[in-house]
Amino acid sequence: MDTTSDPIRPNHYAYDEGVIECIDYIESHAFDFLEGNVIKYVTRYQHKNGTEDLRKAKWYLERLIKRNEDFDNRKIYKAILETNELEL
Repeated sequence: MDTTSDPIRPNHYAYDEGVIECIDYIESHAFDFLEGNVIKYVTRYQHKNGTEDLRKAKWYLERLIKRNEDFDNRKIYKAILETNELEL
């Protein structure tokens, strides 16, 4: 099958037949949108868009970090509120 014009399985996904497809790996680990895009762009950068894909991965990673920090901050804030309620 010629993958040069196949929009579903283009050449940059078929560089090594022995490697698991990125989407299969992402789904097998139940990664969410942000996590999956980090993996996708890092996995394909050498075979598709180079530095552009690394910048995209960085953008998604920064959003993932922000989301995680916000989540951690909410947990801390909730713990402080619960501690204050116990002291009342």
